Amino acid sequence: MIGIMSVLPMSKSVNDSHHMAEMLISFRQVFVHHNIPYVNYFPVSGAFPIIFGALIELLDLKLVGAGIVRVLSCFMTSAVAALLLKGYLKNKHIFWFSTIFCFANGYIRTNMILLYILVLFHPKLREKSGYWLLAWVIMSYITIFFYPVFGVGILIGTCPLVIWQLKRFFVNGEYKIHFKS
Repeated sequence: MIGIMSVLPMSKSVNDSHHMAEMLISFRQVFVHHNIPYVNYFPVSGAFPIIFGALIELLDLKLVGAGIVRVLSCFMTSAVAALLLKGYLKNKHIFWFSTIFCFANGYIRTNMILLYILVLFHPKLREKSGYWLLAWVIMSYITIFFYPVFGVGILIGTCPLVIWQLKRFFVNGEYKIHFKS
């Protein structure tokens, strides 16, 4: 059974005790010992283990629940991806497409990149520079907090889009509307 599981994308939880323990340690450092992330507790892999650890504690799964939590996170990201894909595709099979994509890629950090891209390239959001810039700031903050290395990489990768949207924001006069409110 373990031989079969080792070839599946989700198999990391079968033979990787470090990441399973990291989820519980991060959660307990913050909520049991009241340490503040990045102030008096430095989560090695970012804040994503805190969220997974909360699910493990909430569902009372103990250390063996990390695999279940990873599957749940894939379901959650695929559901959000399905909602975001509705802006791109008009198809009743969007949910299945997004589920297959998210399960084929069992690595949650790259699923976050997918959600980041789907939000920032949404056709309706792209046309409104002020809202796009706000979405970029919020998504970048979430991504950097969730996993700092990937977040900074995404932030640097989207800089050309930010420059283009900032130019549109000021040239089209959208800044007048946003600065008034």
